[in-house]
Amino acid sequence: MTILGFSSVRLLQGQRSDRLRPAAFPSIALALVLTLDACLSTNRPAPGSDKVNVTTNPSDVSACTAVGKIKVPGGTPNMDMQFRNQAVGFGADTAFVTVSFGTTPVDGIAYRCPQ
Repeated sequence: MTILGFSSVRLLQGQRSDRLRPAAFPSIALALVLTLDACLSTNRPAPGSDKVNVTTNPSDVSACTAVGKIKVPGGTPNMDMQFRNQAVGFGADTAFVTVSFGTTPVDGIAYRCPQ
């Protein structure tokens, strides 16, 4: 006899089932919801991202210090915003574009420049 996917004989004998317990499913569902929420919540501009100078001119960053590599994954919505957000995450004020998809920056280097 099977109840909720578990053999009642095993449960009565005190043996563990090899299957996931029903109590584990709420934990898995919660982890999935939190992961999806984290992915979707990045679709907002980071504070200060509107002040990031995005350039393709190497002379614009010649006096600056590189602080990180920017890479926006393919298929990401709002790639331009994500590019700027990553620059802000590195503490950069300027982002040098090394690869673009049309006019949208995809890869680059985040720089902190003297004011």
